[in-house]
Order: sequence, then structure tokens, then C-alpha cells
Amino acid sequence: MDSNEDEKLFKHYLYILDGILCRHKDYPDYKQLVNNGRISENEFAALIAQVKETDKSDMLAKEFIIQKLKINPLYQDNQVISDIINNGNWKYKSLNISYKKGKKNQYSWNALYKKLNSNSSFSAYASYLSVFVHGLSISNIDCDSLFESILGLSTINLNLTYSAIKEIYKEDIELYNIDFKQSETMKSFIYSTNSEYL
Repeated sequence: MDSNEDEKLFKHYLYILDGILCRHKDYPDYKQLVNNGRISENEFAALIAQVKETDKSDMLAKEFIIQKLKINPLYQDNQVISDIINNGNWKYKSLNISYKKGKKNQYSWNALYKKLNSNSSFSAYASYLSVFVHGLSISNIDCDSLFESILGLSTINLNLTYSAIKEIYKEDIELYNIDFKQSETMKSFIYSTNSEYL
């Protein structure tokens, strides 16, 4: 959402750097890897070569990105920017060296969502959705079917819609004593899927 093209590029490179740093942190040290006998020595040697090559490639990409960051017009040789680069902090709030010490120089996800849309309902929805998207992607790692993850995401949206309907039409629901759980129309509308999900 930022109109400053230099800042867009600066944050873009920091975003990529953050991904590389996170991957590198979790990457195994090839010197510590031991063949447990489940694969052949040739396959194990190929695995070690792949780990080494990926590590080398990531380090080259990291150096390239740091060079790109250092030629950006926003770059200054100071501690604030050094910390931002060292941490791949693409969510930084300020590049200014006078930024208050002790304050976290990073936007929360909620604050970033508000930059996209100032409506508090949007940031609440985006935060709520991102939690479930991450949860669904983790829970469906071993899933052979794409359908279930799509259905899970749809259920989240339907549940949010259901909560909104109950809030918006609270008075009508009470006045007409509407029980959604007993309504065949509502059931067929919300749960138009297999009985196992009902």
C-alpha cells in the first residue's frame, strides 16, 4: 500500500531475506546427518549433496539481497538499519535512527491488515482467517484430497457468516423464536455437503 517505490523494493527484498533466514535456521547441518540404514549410501550421498547445494544457494541469495538493500536509496549505515537487515525485518515501522529505544520496531500482523483496510472488522476477519489457514495447511499436509481443505476453509467462512447473521438479526431471531439448528432450510443452506460433515 506504500506509494514509495524505494520502500516497496526495500521491503520486498527484506521479505525474501526473512524467508531465507527462517529456512536456514531450520535447515539441518549436513555434518550432523547420519545414514540410519533406511536408504542406500548412494541416496544418502545425493541427499548430503542436495543439502550442501541448497545451503550454498541460499547463502548466495542472501549476499545478493544484502547488496541490493545496500544500494537502495533508503539504506544508511546505522544500527537501526543493520538490525532490520540482520533480522530480515520487512515489517519494520521506521528506518529512522531516532526511533525510540525499547520500542519494538515492527508492525504486528493486525496493524499490517489495518494498512490494507482500516475497517476493524477486516483486520479481525483477516487475523481469524490466517489462523485457520495456517491450521488447515498444517493439518492437511498428509491429506491426499484437496477437497477437504477447501471445504474446511468454506466452513470457516460459513461459521463467520452464521455468527454475523445471529448478531445482525438478533432481535428478529428472538422475536420469531428462530432456532437455526432445527431449521431444515438453514441446515440445507449451510451444510449443502455430505452427511459426515453435517
